[in-house]
Amino acid sequence: MRKNNIVARKKCKYKITKYSSHNYSVSPNLINRNFTVDAANVCWVSDISYISTSEGWLYLCIILDLFYRMIVGRSMASHIRADLAIDALTIAVTHRKPNP
Repeated sequence: MRKNNIVARKKCKYKITKYSSHNYSVSPNLINRNFTVDAANVCWVSDISYISTSEGWLYLCIILDLFYRMIVGRSMASHIRADLAIDALTIAVTHRKPNP
């Protein structure tokens, strides 16, 4: 292989999921790294992570209540479309029943 300059093609270990070139509005940063909260259901934060499995990528969206530091909603899917986050938020609202 070395003699003929043949090399193995490496598979990418990560998947780019952030698309910066869009025309959507960007929400303001209301928390500004202040993670101290005085009551439950006042401030929820969320993140999406991806996990490589033998069947492909698995996307996990969690919603965390900053007061209790516990997950109040979660959703998993094989895609990273908006309904992944919407499902996690629906679960959180259904179980925690926050004030409007």
